[in-house]
Amino acid sequence: MIRNPQASHQNFAKPFQRCKPGKHACSHQTDGRILPGSWGKKILEHETRTFLVIPLLLALGWREQQLKIEYGCKRGTIDIACFSKNHDKNTTDDDCIMIIETKTFSSGLDFADKQVEGYAECCKNCKKIVSTNGFCYKVFEFDQNNKLNLIAYLNLLRPSKQYPLDDTVGGALEAITMLLP
Repeated sequence: MIRNPQASHQNFAKPFQRCKPGKHACSHQTDGRILPGSWGKKILEHETRTFLVIPLLLALGWREQQLKIEYGCKRGTIDIACFSKNHDKNTTDDDCIMIIETKTFSSGLDFADKQVEGYAECCKNCKKIVSTNGFCYKVFEFDQNNKLNLIAYLNLLRPSKQYPLDDTVGGALEAITMLLP
């Protein structure tokens, strides 16, 4: 029961204001903003995967049956493996066409690609590798020499035409296109 509807509306808008030091404990900030209801809480990797990445993939046209969370391979556990067909008992590592490594919401993505490069060795037909913290997505592809290259970058909070740090890397449109099944 909401006692003061005006106060409820103010609380909704408040998380998008800048944090003021000493006012509250805020363990994670992104560009000075805080998520609603997350005061002093850290958004964990499995929450990023479950509540941010999987819904985006489903909205882009992936079927639930094509996605496997925490898929085990010889090199470790892939956070999200995306398959060319429905995942079932006959599915092999070679049916995996995209690997997604998720990080916590407040994590950077600088070293995630190195982690999943080993996973791709298990999945011979894997064409794309994605590292994400839920709002930033780095999409990589292998070239002819089997070298991993950053192809596209998407920041859901600030979509742009190209990667801000390298104008040869595609932006939001290219990243979303690469995430399609």
